[in-house]
Amino acid sequence: MVSIIPILLYVIILKSLDGFKLVKWKVLVLALALGAVSCGLSLLGADISSRYELPFYAPLIEEILKGCAALLLFRFNRIAFMVEAMCYAGAVGAGFSLVENALYGYYNPDMLFATSLFRGLGTSVMHIGCTSLFLSIWLFSLSGMMRYGRVIALFPSLIIHGAFNAHLLSPLFQLVIVVIVFLLIFIGISSYNDRWIEKWLDHSIDNDVKMLGDIQEGRLDETPTGQYLMKVREQFDPEVFFDMLCYVQLALELKVEAKGRIMLHEAGMDDMETPEERERWNGMVKEMTALKERVGLAGMSILKPLAPISREDMKAITG
Repeated sequence: MVSIIPILLYVIILKSLDGFKLVKWKVLVLALALGAVSCGLSLLGADISSRYELPFYAPLIEEILKGCAALLLFRFNRIAFMVEAMCYAGAVGAGFSLVENALYGYYNPDMLFATSLFRGLGTSVMHIGCTSLFLSIWLFSLSGMMRYGRVIALFPSLIIHGAFNAHLLSPLFQLVIVVIVFLLIFIGISSYNDRWIEKWLDHSIDNDVKMLGDIQEGRLDETPTGQYLMKVREQFDPEVFFDMLCYVQLALELKVEAKGRIMLHEAGMDDMETPEERERWNGMVKEMTALKERVGLAGMSILKPLAPISREDMKAITG
């Protein structure tokens, strides 16, 4: 229960902050499982190092393993927003602490209840917080606002984890300190996440809508985009060039509609979508993927400046 309580509180709090309904329960469960596996690998590494008298610095190994698990989620679930990074990476840390606390309690049956309680809570909060902080810094660095973010992403978590493992204070005071530290950090990250999403929703949507209108009304050749495409037309077969035009129109339609869907989620109106609309949407996404394959790398390099699809756009489109 000591291991589970912080997990439940963390998920409940962050899900309540997720007004855009970005976090999926099935991915949270997967993150818990990856965290448990990373704990098992860490214990295996500790056992091997002890057997062969090899150096083993627990905070470094544990943070690397949890970080790799969080990056797997980042890679395969198209994490694009801070609230996702905090939730999913926090669940990785929670899965790790769940196994670690269970084993710690099993091998220390004579530990006092108060020590077990505060030590267990502190460890859970520390693992949840450190992994969340790592992936948040990593994601933040991809925005270009932190030049060496990916290089230093693990350092803050290592410092906090190392200080926690030093046991300089009693378990109660360590619990209080880690809760306060991570609470302040995550309030700041959550505030930045809200501004980030609002900026993404506002960014270039007017231009996308205008260009889409020009295409639908047959005025594309009167726009700078259309004139640019006409200049490169001779470089491609007619069929490929037609697919390029179709891709630009479909990408713009998906981008505009995806942002509208996100705003509906925020307003609590996501349940209004009918099965037919969902099927139409999935069909459009599949068609865009097929067009991208037919256009090829050379064609996509030409189209990238005209209909750029950011990580945030792709997350909103594919869900």
